[in-house]
Amino acid sequence: MSKKKNKYGEVEIGDLEAIVGSADAFYKIGYRIALRYARAKRENKLSQFNNYELAVGATDILLSFELYLKALILILTGLYVEGHHLLALFDKLPENVRNELSANFWAGKTNLRGDFPIIRRLSPVLGQQYDPWKNEINLRSFFEVHNEGFVEWRYQF
Repeated sequence: MSKKKNKYGEVEIGDLEAIVGSADAFYKIGYRIALRYARAKRENKLSQFNNYELAVGATDILLSFELYLKALILILTGLYVEGHHLLALFDKLPENVRNELSANFWAGKTNLRGDFPIIRRLSPVLGQQYDPWKNEINLRSFFEVHNEGFVEWRYQF
């Protein structure tokens, strides 16, 4: 089994299952929280929603994106990469893979509709938000907006 060195020792390519499994788990938890938030918003019950839970949901979803990107990089290049910057991770992918992911992101936007805007917690303008389902935004722009999302959302203090 091919191994790559990193500061923690050796990472086996077989660890891919653990990376993807963790990404799936973080995504599922974050998605469930997002669905509860969307329901509360639809029913005008946001005052009953725990904002700390929303921060956990956002953190989990953004961490899952990071782990999925890291898994793709490991599969395609054999490199184990570190860091939380989504755009830097995205840019480590081969161009043809970035193009395919971008096309799938666009197709998903035309077939699905989000029920709540995605808000940047540390945005320069309090409450600044954008809705990628309504605004013209591509995958690269999405990663630019949420480039440090995991770091921004993981602490509420």
